[in-house]
Amino acid sequence: MATDSQSDRATRKRIRARHSKSRKGCFTCKGRRVKCDEIKPTCGACALRGEPCDWPAETGSQGHDTPGRSQAGSDRTGRAQARRDQPKSGPSPHALQFDIGASDPAGGGWTPRPGQLNMVDLQLHAHFMLHTSKHMSLNPRRQRIWETVVPRFAMRNEALMHLLLALAGLDYASDWTADQQLPRVSPDMESQPSPAIGDPEHDHTLDAAYLQIIVEHHQRGLEAFRTELANLSSANLNLVFAGSLMLVAFALASLRIRNLSDAHSQPGQPRLDWIFLIQGLCTVIKQNWPELRMGPLRDMTQYSYANDDWRMYPRDALCSVSVSVRRGCSPRLLAFYRGADDALTQLVAYHESLASRQRQILAEQKAALELLESMYMRALSVVRFSDEGRESPCDVQADLEDAALIGWAEFLPEGFLDTLAGGGVCSTLSYVILAYFHLLFALLDSFWYVKGGFDGEIVKIKALVDTSGEGELMLLMQWPVSVIAVDHDPGSVIV
Repeated sequence: MATDSQSDRATRKRIRARHSKSRKGCFTCKGRRVKCDEIKPTCGACALRGEPCDWPAETGSQGHDTPGRSQAGSDRTGRAQARRDQPKSGPSPHALQFDIGASDPAGGGWTPRPGQLNMVDLQLHAHFMLHTSKHMSLNPRRQRIWETVVPRFAMRNEALMHLLLALAGLDYASDWTADQQLPRVSPDMESQPSPAIGDPEHDHTLDAAYLQIIVEHHQRGLEAFRTELANLSSANLNLVFAGSLMLVAFALASLRIRNLSDAHSQPGQPRLDWIFLIQGLCTVIKQNWPELRMGPLRDMTQYSYANDDWRMYPRDALCSVSVSVRRGCSPRLLAFYRGADDALTQLVAYHESLASRQRQILAEQKAALELLESMYMRALSVVRFSDEGRESPCDVQADLEDAALIGWAEFLPEGFLDTLAGGGVCSTLSYVILAYFHLLFALLDSFWYVKGGFDGEIVKIKALVDTSGEGELMLLMQWPVSVIAVDHDPGSVIV
């Protein structure tokens, strides 16, 4: 707490030092006799203190200010200050699309009467504290963030609390999507305790009304989060980062439920909305990286194996399957390890065979393939050279987590997603490349929020490629499909 207080004081001093003297500040700053940076609708000082920011009515030029020169200078100063205090955050994130059947659009869940506790929300909060927060990371430092820092932030920010409850709801629901059956019975959470604090043998199934509660929390949280994002400053930067982490986890976790909905109607197109969401949120992170690296969430920015050390080793050394390599590997991870290099080589060779077609598309695909190679070789390097004392798949996956494999969507070339449109062989190849990226998520089956969802996306892409009739691309899809077909029971270990 003392450190946070010192950090806040240092932040206030830095912000005040930048402000120029002004007679046109907000009423709040005038009343406190502090300098105002004149950023509207909320100035930096009021944003830091969380106070209302009221402004005098707009008037013409006053005193000896020259209308043209002085106002232009003020505008330039204001725009420069806005760029510093409110970094560009890209497009405002959009809510993910859910098909929750014939549920009541007003919300079919239990609604408390005035003065009555919302037992559903209390159950979801308890589930997050007792279960969800403990299964968001295999790294002790990052797990501590989820267990302590994120809940503390959510307790003082309504947007984060909605996002936290939505994420807990998906975790609660995830146990009932593994058997490929839609939840059928609404959880009367007044009488049925959640599995986190109740009888683990109790039969809990969930219906569309419960999904409506989850989606409502997601949408309300996202709406409030957009406001925080639009007023980004040093005062709320860490709150926005925490919200971004929960939004990304929710987007990944939602794939399984949304794919299940597709399966009950007809197979849908591979989903891309979660990639756009991640790329937009990462703009905030990139532009504020130094400050985040020193803040209370700094452990979420540090990954030991997120590097290119694999380039120091001969390719053959990365791909040799020794006894030490097999130790602790799940069958699925071992299947990936054995075939990744050959499959990647064949994919690159096919791309190069298209050199005479659509150069711009090929350039985007080449950049994506270079990223894919880096991620695959990083994964192989972790399996080959990380601690040989590991004994379980969780030990290996903790190292894979530290390789930041989950972050590939952030670095995907800007124009690559555009190459998915238009049809034809080049578009279909881009979907195959995307399936190879999805396979990285499919390896991380110790993480509830990615388990199963990307298997479904790979299956969708296979169906799309089969429809194209492109024989070589159909062959290239056989390997990722064969990997996800391998048993990935966390209890299965190759020794």
